[in-house]
Amino acid sequence: MSLRLQTAMALAVAILAVSLAVGAMVTHLAAERLETDIGDGLAELAFQMADKLDRDMWTRSSEVRTLTVIDDLSTPDDPERARKLIDALQEAIPTFSWIGLLSSDGTVLVASGGVLEGVNIAQRPVFQEGIQNRFIGDVHDAVLLASLLPNPTGEPMKFVDIAYPLRDADGVATGVLATHLSWAWAKDVRRSLLQNAAQRSEVAIYIVAKDDTVLLADDAMEIGTHLDLTAIRAARETGGIGWTQEVWPDGETYVTGYAAANGHQDFEGFGWTVLTRQSTAAAFAPIESLGRQVAVWGIGLALVAAALGWLGIGLLTRPLAEIGAAAERIRQGSAMEIPHFRGPSEIAALSDALNRLIDGLRHTEKALDSMSMAALHDQLTGLPNRMALESYFETAVPRAKREHKQVALLYIDLDDFKPVNDTLGHAAGDLVLKGVAGRLTDIRRGGEIAARLGGDEFVMVVLVDDDAARSAAGVIADRIVRAMMVPFDADGRTVSIGCSVGVGFLPADADTVAELFERADSALYAAKEAGKSGYAFAEDVHDRGKFMPSNESRRSAS
Repeated sequence: MSLRLQTAMALAVAILAVSLAVGAMVTHLAAERLETDIGDGLAELAFQMADKLDRDMWTRSSEVRTLTVIDDLSTPDDPERARKLIDALQEAIPTFSWIGLLSSDGTVLVASGGVLEGVNIAQRPVFQEGIQNRFIGDVHDAVLLASLLPNPTGEPMKFVDIAYPLRDADGVATGVLATHLSWAWAKDVRRSLLQNAAQRSEVAIYIVAKDDTVLLADDAMEIGTHLDLTAIRAARETGGIGWTQEVWPDGETYVTGYAAANGHQDFEGFGWTVLTRQSTAAAFAPIESLGRQVAVWGIGLALVAAALGWLGIGLLTRPLAEIGAAAERIRQGSAMEIPHFRGPSEIAALSDALNRLIDGLRHTEKALDSMSMAALHDQLTGLPNRMALESYFETAVPRAKREHKQVALLYIDLDDFKPVNDTLGHAAGDLVLKGVAGRLTDIRRGGEIAARLGGDEFVMVVLVDDDAARSAAGVIADRIVRAMMVPFDADGRTVSIGCSVGVGFLPADADTVAELFERADSALYAAKEAGKSGYAFAEDVHDRGKFMPSNESRRSAS
């Protein structure tokens, strides 16, 4: 055997060994990263679903609570007027399948669409619990309404009950405002999230009740199925989010994300657990393909090296050494790129393939970052949402303490916005909300935040000096009120609205962020009572019944 042949064979073996080693290392890194990315992505998806369910339920509950203060509902002297109002409310909030006004003995006085009017439902929990206090009932099958409401899908109808007592001026319960929230609401939330997660194949979302039975599943699993999974136990033990790999009742192994639905604000939640899953075969198929491709490339490079080794051994060893060194740096985390080579073609192809793989990992990371950004911003206006606002407070409050400043919360609610939706349509209303967001963004200065809480409620948070907190916040509140008085253009139509602002300070008015929101909300309520298109300070609001607007509030309202 000649030296040249021995050299060629030795080079072929070396090239094959290096190729397989680099391939194994890259495959291992890719497998670890992909597994983590998929698991974290599924956990994040489960969290988004749980958070959306809790926030939506709290929002629906708050909407029902707000309805109880409407005179036409709390004291329905004109049933026909109350019926028209309820029908209009149901049309505006279609997730409510049924809204009913019950008397103190449980008889349905007025209901959306006239359904169940005159029927006594005193034995139903929605009345028995609702006459006492707020009642939010877990999902249940339709009993009275199954045959009375439209059901285009033909599936068993399920509802979540929300009820509040109606009280007279002395606080005595005179009836109940009862609602049934359609379970299709949860399916719509799931459908929306899965559309945003379309890049994941075979992803499914499940809702599990606190008794471990399935409330929401895909076509492959029956509602009511009992699940005994590690992910469910982990979600309840930690109360947080995470992911596992485990075998499901169908015998298949899935990457399973989990999140506990812990409620939102004063809604304590139903003890639900949200699960997301993706089969390991579908999740990790790219890794197996990558391993095969790397092996094929390694063998090909070894054969080429055997044929051409005696001609280019010196040229071959240098790029391979550089690739090996770069691969080691990637493994250690000090680099993220394989050197590019123009020739030989096999080495160039190998370096390009590895760099494409690394680029793919970068794109995956950027996609996850984009998902995180989407979770922190309101989809309609682009403003930060509640989650982003909570993160802002985590840094703003300590900073204010260090700099001896006050955290000023300006709670903003649009005046006369509902008629825009009612008369011009929700599309025009959305354009107005976007316009409001744009004006708040123009007013906001660096280091401050303007966010949308939902509906027509916005907030702005600023840091102001202790000795000039009221005047500085008043200037900003006045700018906001005046900005909203300027008519908006909604697709060629002029829309005039206004806004009311409630201002609270931390720590001057509150000790916690939650208390700050309550104080600012009380000031907002007082500003509205004072005539709208104005602002009021929390320190001036001691008793709503005795509130007198400040000079600033009167000046802005005028």
